[in-house]
Amino acid sequence: MANFIRVVHRQGWDVEQVGEERKRSFPTRDEAMAFATGEEPDWIEVGEVVYETPEVPQHHRWSTLRRRPDGTYQETGLKWGGKPAPR
Repeated sequence: MANFIRVVHRQGWDVEQVGEERKRSFPTRDEAMAFATGEEPDWIEVGEVVYETPEVPQHHRWSTLRRRPDGTYQETGLKWGGKPAPR
C-alpha cells in the first residue's frame, strides 16, 4: 500500500507514487483518480492546471485528500495555488 500519491494534470493526468519513483499516465482525471484511490494511500495530493489570465501566469492549484476509515476520501483544508479555472 502506498502512503502518499500525487495526481497532477500535465499533458494528461500523471499518478506519482511518492517515494517509490513510480509514475503512470492517464488521459482523464477520472481514470487517474480511480487508479490512485485503488492503491489505497493515506493521502492523495491533486494538482489541477489554472490557465493563464492577464492577471496570473498558468500554474497548478493543489488540494489534498485524506483516506477515511471507511475507505473513501475527503478533502482536507490543505490547499494552495489559487482558485480553480472555470469549467
